[in-house]
Amino acid sequence: MMKRFFLNSTKLLLVMVAVISMPSCNDDSDDGGEVNEETVLIDDLLKNVDSSCKVTASGDGNVLDDYRKIIEDLSGSNDEEDLEELEFYKQRLAEHEAYCNHKSDSIKEANPELYQHLLDSLKSLDPANSLIAGIGQIIGNYCWATLTYPDVGADGKTRQMSTLVLFPCNPSYPFCADHVILGTHWTCTSDDERPSNFSNAKGLSYKTDNSNVMAGEYVAFSNYLVIMPDYEGYGASNNVSHPYLMREVQARQSIMSLLKGIGWFTSNKDLWSGKGLDKYSLKKNYKIVFEGYSQGGAVAAATYRYYLEHKNDAWAKNLPIIGAVCGDGPYDPFATLKYYCKTNYVDLPVAPALMLKGMCDYDPEMKAAKCTPADFCNPAFVKSGIFDAIASKKYNTDQCSEFAYKYAKEHPNEMKLLDNGGLSADQILTPATYNYFLNGKLIKGADYQKLSLLKKCLEKNSLFYNFTPPSDAHFMFFHSEGDKVVPCDNYTSVKNAWGKSKIYGVIYNGENNDKHHEVGSIFFKHFHNLMVYVIMANKWKPTEFKTDKEFK
Repeated sequence: MMKRFFLNSTKLLLVMVAVISMPSCNDDSDDGGEVNEETVLIDDLLKNVDSSCKVTASGDGNVLDDYRKIIEDLSGSNDEEDLEELEFYKQRLAEHEAYCNHKSDSIKEANPELYQHLLDSLKSLDPANSLIAGIGQIIGNYCWATLTYPDVGADGKTRQMSTLVLFPCNPSYPFCADHVILGTHWTCTSDDERPSNFSNAKGLSYKTDNSNVMAGEYVAFSNYLVIMPDYEGYGASNNVSHPYLMREVQARQSIMSLLKGIGWFTSNKDLWSGKGLDKYSLKKNYKIVFEGYSQGGAVAAATYRYYLEHKNDAWAKNLPIIGAVCGDGPYDPFATLKYYCKTNYVDLPVAPALMLKGMCDYDPEMKAAKCTPADFCNPAFVKSGIFDAIASKKYNTDQCSEFAYKYAKEHPNEMKLLDNGGLSADQILTPATYNYFLNGKLIKGADYQKLSLLKKCLEKNSLFYNFTPPSDAHFMFFHSEGDKVVPCDNYTSVKNAWGKSKIYGVIYNGENNDKHHEVGSIFFKHFHNLMVYVIMANKWKPTEFKTDKEFK
């Protein structure tokens, strides 16, 4: 990794000392007190726990260096997808180098003394270094920290949670952010994929998650504070199962991550003292937007809903949350399962497995009825080991799905792969479950109680369950028309429930629109920035349009 050109080495040392020496939280263990109420109130949590956070890791990075590392990793590959990625990051690097050139001129005009100081510092570090490259090394810098803090889990027990915080550290706005992004990540089944699994050596890697690269760009080039929570079941809480698509639980925990991240950032006085800044490390007119793709899209939308429902709570009154940008999210789990049955095709078998496991593990009514995934899945699918793979948190979503594929190849009399490599829904689900969600009919031997509980659980975890947004809400949805993993029925369900006057929808029907992962890359590369800008600039208006083009 290239040298870090901060204002001077002392400044970098002060930043790292300040980050590492932050006061720590009370170490609430996993067997903390249970909460009996069905709904956990954030105001009550904030009264009962230490407001400080423990910093368990920290460091700095540079977006331009990350681009160069990505380009180096991809160079020499003959893979078509890698070559497309290579061209994209070459273009992005050139664009940001041009931005740095422009920014160096702006700094020179606005603050000649600072400009000269930077120039002298750069020459002393590397006399051969060009000013543009040096300014780029400064402007592209970001700092990061992993925070841990106590929160209430889906089971009502207090445990440690974790989140990644990235913040700007460039000379234009030293340690002062313009706006805040709460970035909720897409589905990960491997603990290694969590946002807080971050290090200087790893940096922002598109191989891990395009949203990681998005975070670095937001910090370095838009001057945003970015907070990316590890979902429960990952990071500091990786010894419990993950409450997949449990809407309210994940929303509340994401809000707590936001509050902890902002609270830590704005109270870290050692970062700001002596630098002539306001007493606030966020600009006085800052705004907050939630953003995510896939599961992250559903969590971003659910978190914004949670805020809208609790605007009068003490924690929410002074938070300038203005909207959510949501890509291809499972906002309607019931519609998703029905789609799998209707098409009798499952492109990614881990998706229904995660859905069933999360709800059996944590929904109070399903737990009371002692529901397990085996009640709804064919024995062969259970025997494939896919649920054990999910529980182990060692495998990514493709690798978890591979357990089912491998079993089908080895036991063709029990489960067969389709010609395109996927599995049919009637091989994953029991006949009773498949027929119930296909046409609402019960067949002989069906356990109506458990099926009806599953249906109820799926429905109440939808975004629109017992909720219509107020007229001043700003929901922006991006959805791929051909998505088979998170079908567009999810977006259509929200639109039908709320009406077109409540949403801003972008329907993508371009190339590879049936490939969920590839559309995620398209979302982060070509759409999300513009959609966030629409909300930040107060240009949101209810509309819907289709596009087969990528925004540049």
